[in-house]
Amino acid sequence: EGKNLTASKNLKYFEGLLQEHSEFFRCHKSWIISINKVKSYSSSKFTISMNSGLQLRFSKSKKKEFQDALGV
Repeated sequence: EGKNLTASKNLKYFEGLLQEHSEFFRCHKSWIISINKVKSYSSSKFTISMNSGLQLRFSKSKKKEFQDALGV
C-alpha cells in the first residue's frame, strides 16, 4: 500500500514469526518478501521484480530455495 513502517526488531525476529506462512520468503539478508507479490525474476542476474515495481536482488545462496518456493 506504499506505507513505510519502522520496527525495533531485526529481520531474524520477523523471519521466525513468518516461518509457518509459506507465502513469505527471506531472499536476502535485507529482504523478506511475499511470494504472491513476485511479478518476475531473473535467475542469471539474481533479481526479483515485485508487483509494486520494486526491483531487488536475491542471494546466490538462496537461488534453489527461492525457485522451490516459487514452484519452478
